[in-house]
Amino acid sequence: MKGLGSVIGIVILLLIVAASVALILYYFDSFQAVGAELSQGQISIYDHENEDLSISATAYYSEVSHSDCGVGIGSYHGKALGIYKYNLSNITITITNTGKVPSTITYIIITNGRGVQLFIYYVGRTIAPSETVNIIIYPQQLYSPYWPNWQGAPIAQYIPYQVVNDSCHNQVTPYYSVPVSSLTQFGNIYWASLSYQLSV
Repeated sequence: MKGLGSVIGIVILLLIVAASVALILYYFDSFQAVGAELSQGQISIYDHENEDLSISATAYYSEVSHSDCGVGIGSYHGKALGIYKYNLSNITITITNTGKVPSTITYIIITNGRGVQLFIYYVGRTIAPSETVNIIIYPQQLYSPYWPNWQGAPIAQYIPYQVVNDSCHNQVTPYYSVPVSSLTQFGNIYWASLSYQLSV
């Protein structure tokens, strides 16, 4: 009887072990399936081809002074003509994530159109799909370290701090639609030409 009890005990133990192994294998297969799904999701999240951004950049100038064209008989007085001076308020860069994955904007880069970097600005901001952000750059940042002597900054040749529109002598301070680029963590670059808005 004692031997029979030992055999029964061994059989029960083997059944428990077999059931445990079967349970472990079942959950292992489930974990593998979940792991595969997570891996696939991770691949899509970090696939640079799923990234896409829409970007626009505008330099905003505010009027700081206006003078008429000359004095005396025959001179023109009024707001239609004259000498207008505008100072740069800021450059606003609007970025919309039109892709399928979150995108981290690492740098804003302004070049002269021939690939020479005139300005680089660290952002380090992540935006979700369909999210829009505004990145604002002020003159003190744009012309650093020359500010307030902005004329010494190389970028001032392309984006001047002050624009003078002299309709009396038909002269305007030159300014250029230089490329403004957004660099992401994937190494992708999205860019737009800088536009200008001179307002009273």
